[in-house]
Amino acid sequence: MKAPKAAGEFIKDNAEKGANWANNNPAAVCASGGVAVVAAPVILTAPLLAAAGFTMSGVAAGE
Repeated sequence: MKAPKAAGEFIKDNAEKGANWANNNPAAVCASGGVAVVAAPVILTAPLLAAAGFTMSGVAAGE
């Protein structure tokens, strides 16, 4: 039986695997990103609106 890896090694190994998969499958990465933005547009719009000075209750200027 294998000894469990340290958390840092586990994360590093899986991050490398994920990066390699994304590099080899760019169409799948783009498609999944597009689906996420269509399904939940707040993923893209919330940071943009926050940068422009908007909050959940309206414009933040003057508060």
